[in-house]
Amino acid sequence: MLVTTAKDTFGEAACRIILKNCCICKYRLILVLLFMLVAPTGWLYAQTETATPNPPKSLQATTTASRKFSILGQVQKPGCYEIPANTHVSIIDAISLAGGYTRTAAQNSVTVKRVVNGKPTILKVRAGDMAHSPDAAPFEVLPGDIIKVPESWY
Repeated sequence: MLVTTAKDTFGEAACRIILKNCCICKYRLILVLLFMLVAPTGWLYAQTETATPNPPKSLQATTTASRKFSILGQVQKPGCYEIPANTHVSIIDAISLAGGYTRTAAQNSVTVKRVVNGKPTILKVRAGDMAHSPDAAPFEVLPGDIIKVPESWY
C-alpha cells in the first residue's frame, strides 16, 4: 500500500512511504497516521498501487469559514450558535434561537460587539422595540458577533 500526503504549502510532497506487510511496518503506519493527524497543514489519503497508475499531483482541501455568533446574558440558553448557510439572522432570530429573554432582561439595552474595519465596535440595539414595531428595520447578526442582553434594574 502506498501512503502519501497532499502537497504542503511549499508545493513539495510532504511525505512518501512504501509499506510492506510486516509487523514493524504496521507500527510505522500507526505512527505516520498519528503524525498526520497532528500536523497543522497536512492531511492524509491512502491509495493502493494498482488502483490508479498516475496518482493526482496535488489535492486541494476546502474549508468553510466559521459562521457562528455568541449570545450572553439574560437569555434562556446563552451560548454559541451557528448561522445557517445562505441565510440571514436578525437580532430577534438570534434571541429566539437562545430560547428568548429571561424575566429580568433589559430588552431595549442589547449590545452587539462587532469588528468593523479591524476595530472592535459596540452597537446598542433596541431589540424590544424592533420586536413590537412592524416598521423597524431588522438588525442583521454577522458571523463573529457577540450579543449581550443585560439585566434590567427595575
